[in-house]
Amino acid sequence: MADFHHAMLRTLADDLTGLGVANAAARSLVARISDPGLPATARRRLQEELQRTLEAGDGALARLNGAYRRMSQFSDGLFGQQTHAQTNVAVEAACRILELDSRLAGLKIKWLPAEKEQVLPAPHLAVISGVRSAGLFLLDNCEGMPGEFTLSVARVDRAAALGLATQPAPLLLLNRAFLDRAEFVHVRCACTPSGLVSASVAPALAEPPANGRLYSLTLLAAMLSGVISIQRTRASGVVEMLFPAWR
Repeated sequence: MADFHHAMLRTLADDLTGLGVANAAARSLVARISDPGLPATARRRLQEELQRTLEAGDGALARLNGAYRRMSQFSDGLFGQQTHAQTNVAVEAACRILELDSRLAGLKIKWLPAEKEQVLPAPHLAVISGVRSAGLFLLDNCEGMPGEFTLSVARVDRAAALGLATQPAPLLLLNRAFLDRAEFVHVRCACTPSGLVSASVAPALAEPPANGRLYSLTLLAAMLSGVISIQRTRASGVVEMLFPAWR
């Protein structure tokens, strides 16, 4: 989360720098235009340049105002007193945070949202943290540099959920008993190529003080009575997250 906010602040800093440059340039142009000995043609040219500089400054100011509003709205959604998360919003936020990881080396995550927004009875931050931990776990176990990384959200019925959780045979199946629900919000995280093996899973589930990579995901699963399935499918490492559909 700190990396995510650092990136947002870096964008604000760039626009502030642009605004400062435009301000300094405008001051210099005004001083030159005020010279009584300046030829008329040169004055007109400088006046046109001043107009362009002021427009550039207005643009930077508008971007700053827009970025501030977006940051405020985003932070209110994540850190406010909300107890119900919009799954598309939360998983996309996790996606953008994961894209800051140097191991992706600029690779764009393939993001596939649900056609209709799905709501989970948990804070946005809890969902973001759980999904992010799944992504980091797969990156930890990637074989070389990732060639493809996918995050998706969908709503599925019980039969589909059972197939997703158990085929192929999972390296870990957490909370299988909860697969008796009628419908689920399905969050899938996959990374290719993968060197994932069963021995990688247990350390990632460690509780405090060790705090394994998947600890926050297990907390989310406990909070939502969710099912977690970790699999190796052909060349990919996959974390299937199935949370009972709330409404």
